[in-house]
Amino acid sequence: MQLKDAVTQMLKDNGKTKVWLAQKLGYKFPSGLSNRLKCSNITLENLCKICEQLDYEVCIQPTKIRGSRPEKQIVLDARPPKEESKE
Repeated sequence: MQLKDAVTQMLKDNGKTKVWLAQKLGYKFPSGLSNRLKCSNITLENLCKICEQLDYEVCIQPTKIRGSRPEKQIVLDARPPKEESKE
């Protein structure tokens, strides 16, 4: 899952909006947050601030975990999404 999709899911799970989150993070305009999320190079510090507002945490763990993941756990994919073929 890409970062912007993960944040959207966390907002949905918490019944919050991007406007609410932008205000909590000190953005003057919600578009500032939207632009930050579109960027694939967000800092860990900013990600932690977003997660803190939504009662999530950033966790680093081995990729091969046995069993199922806990409910509401989100795994970010660092690879950019595959672009559709333009034929």
